[in-house]
Amino acid sequence: MQQETSLQSEVMALQKAKNCWDKADAALKSNNYRGAMLLFHRCILMARGIHQDCSVALHQNSAAGISHSVSLTTPLSGVNQSQLIPQQLEQQRIKVEDERAEVTKLISNCYLGLAKCVLNGQARTIEDYKRAAQYCDNVLESHPDDRVALLIKAEALVKAEKFNEALVVLNSLSEDPEVASLIDECNRGLQDKRRRRDEIIQANFARQNNPPHHEPGMNGHALH
Repeated sequence: MQQETSLQSEVMALQKAKNCWDKADAALKSNNYRGAMLLFHRCILMARGIHQDCSVALHQNSAAGISHSVSLTTPLSGVNQSQLIPQQLEQQRIKVEDERAEVTKLISNCYLGLAKCVLNGQARTIEDYKRAAQYCDNVLESHPDDRVALLIKAEALVKAEKFNEALVVLNSLSEDPEVASLIDECNRGLQDKRRRRDEIIQANFARQNNPPHHEPGMNGHALH
C-alpha cells in the first residue's frame, strides 16, 4: 500500500515536470530564450528528484523480493500466494523502470532545449557555445547515438570555432544536407584559421628582416 501511494505521488510529480517542460518548449518556440532556459533548468531539477525517488523505489522493491523469498518455508494451499507477492513486486518494478526511463528522456530533452536556446540567442560568446556542446554531452552520456544531440553539439562546436572537434562528430553521422553544410563550414573555418596564422607568421618574419630605420637626429637629440 505504501509503495502504491509512493508510485501515485511520483506520477503526479512527473506530470508537473512535464507541464514545466511544455512551458519551456513554448517559450523556446516564441524566442523567449531567457525564460525558456529558466524553465528548462527548473524542469531538470524536478526530474532529477523523481529519478532519485525511482532509484530508491527499485532498491526497496528488490529488497522486498529478497525478504519475501527468505520468509517462505512451507507451500500454501489454494491460491498460490507464494507467487502473488512476487508478481505484484514485478509489476511495480516495471512501472518504476518505465517511469525512470521517461524521466531520463525528459531530462535529455531539457538539455537539448538549453543548447538550442544558446545557439539561437543573441550576444553569445565562445564560452556560451562550449556550454551548449556540454549540454549535448549530458544527453550523449546515456544516449551516445542520439543524432539530434550530435548535430546540435556539432553546430555548437562550429560556432565555438572548434572545427576539428566538430568534424569528428560530423564524420560519425550519415551524411545529409545539414551535415554536409556543417562540414563545409568547418573546412572554411579551418582554411580561414590557416590563412590568418600564415599572415601573422609573414608579418613577424617581415619585421625581423626589416627592422625600423632611424634617421640621424631622431634619437631625441637636436641636430646642430
